Amino acid sequence: MARAELKVMPHAFVPVRVGEVRKFDLGYATFSLPSSAAGEFYHKAGEPIVVFGSAPKPPYPMAFFCPVDGNSKQYRELLNAVATMSGNLPMSWYEYQKFVLAQQPFTFWDAIRQGLKETRLRFVLLASKMMSVGVASDVRVFEKNGIGILVFRYPQGGANVMISSLSAGSFQNVWIGSPDLSVDEIVSALAESYEPKVRDYNSAAITLQIEQAGITPAIKQ
Repeated sequence: MARAELKVMPHAFVPVRVGEVRKFDLGYATFSLPSSAAGEFYHKAGEPIVVFGSAPKPPYPMAFFCPVDGNSKQYRELLNAVATMSGNLPMSWYEYQKFVLAQQPFTFWDAIRQGLKETRLRFVLLASKMMSVGVASDVRVFEKNGIGILVFRYPQGGANVMISSLSAGSFQNVWIGSPDLSVDEIVSALAESYEPKVRDYNSAAITLQIEQAGITPAIKQ
């Protein structure tokens, strides 16, 4: 198993100095972004998605997707299954992602030495790594103030940032797709300021929180 995505190993994200920032409240979370990121947030009507841009119409260089409850049944079943296979206590979804990303390819001879049970587990973990990494060429990890962050960078440009609440077990994906935005500055600002306020992870409830925060509606295309 020597696919390119399996060779990508996580490294520590090193925060950069961020100058002035602007504070935002999306209803379900508050955080700051660098003032150098020019634009405003807009709500895609009827959806739990908030986009960031210079106008309420595409293109949008950044998007905040719906927060997810990592303790929900679909995630807990997978985490419990992995715990049973490994003989360890169940992990949070964030800890599982870190565990998955740290996996390395193994050879036929490794499989013989480690036995059938361990080989099955490693196949599951490597399959999960392939899905998590995708076509990313670089993965960074950072934790501070009860927040865990995974940064996936792509060779064609852009990055996906997974922000996790270490206490609540929830997570949210943020897409940064414009070269005009500094991924390092945005991640550094989020690490210092992100505070989840989710009351209910149902998408309709998240949408309501966004609307109640007064986010300007985006123009339908």
